[in-house]
Amino acid sequence: MEKLLDDIYPIMGVEHDAILSKQGDVTLVYEVELPEIFTLSLSDYESLHHALIKAIKVLPKHSVFHKQDWFIQSKYHGDIEEKQQSFLSKSSDLFF
Repeated sequence: MEKLLDDIYPIMGVEHDAILSKQGDVTLVYEVELPEIFTLSLSDYESLHHALIKAIKVLPKHSVFHKQDWFIQSKYHGDIEEKQQSFLSKSSDLFF
């Protein structure tokens, strides 16, 4: 017996930037960009956390909140060819 993916997959369609399921559920997606790790002070992180909690509390009943973190590894390439650098700046660029 052959089944089509459309019969199994619960998504009916996407309309007006909302995902509609076959059960009648509506999914809205919001993207939030958080600051880079270790760039804020303790009080700034605390206020960011409280703002996120406030945003979650205003969601309607039966809402689901899903937070997904993305970690990207990249390598730093310093500008060691620049002649106007101090000894410490050049050493830092060479090390990292």
